Amino acid sequence: MKEINNKQEWNKKILECKDFTFYQSFEWGELKADEGWEVRRFYEENSRGDYCLAQCLNKKILGITIVWAPGGPLISDDSAISVLSVFLDKLSDHYTKKGRFSYIRLNCQTQSSPELSIVFKEKGYAIPYKNIATNYTFMVDEHYFEDISCNLSKNWKRNLKRSYKSGFDISIKITLDD
Repeated sequence: MKEINNKQEWNKKILECKDFTFYQSFEWGELKADEGWEVRRFYEENSRGDYCLAQCLNKKILGITIVWAPGGPLISDDSAISVLSVFLDKLSDHYTKKGRFSYIRLNCQTQSSPELSIVFKEKGYAIPYKNIATNYTFMVDEHYFEDISCNLSKNWKRNLKRSYKSGFDISIKITLDD
């Protein structure tokens, strides 16, 4: 497992993954670093060119290293499950070496599959007792927001209008640069 510290290299790798999120962007990591998190960006590739990567944020709290990978780990494609298995082993080894006690929390955005569930279970990962976000992702095609009013229920339309009246700026972001 190698560490990537170059912004362009990191963002290029995450954009090649189909399930990337802005939480894995270099810029998000820098924002969290300003909030006191230590940021580490890990990358693992196999001989076929499949890869897995995760931006890990960590803090030491009461002697426990808390590791959080928001929006990750990411895999290069659905067939890269085997590299995920190797990656999870190396990630656990990295944070538990030298007798450190750590809690690793992953917020994987990759679409669930039986193979993915098996890998996480085999590596000792489990669904956390307490959610810090919803377990659902709202996915729409690229044309969904062209005429947003026709796609919303009456309640959503009413709340959207209230948001505009309250001065909230609502915009649609298509790319990571946005």
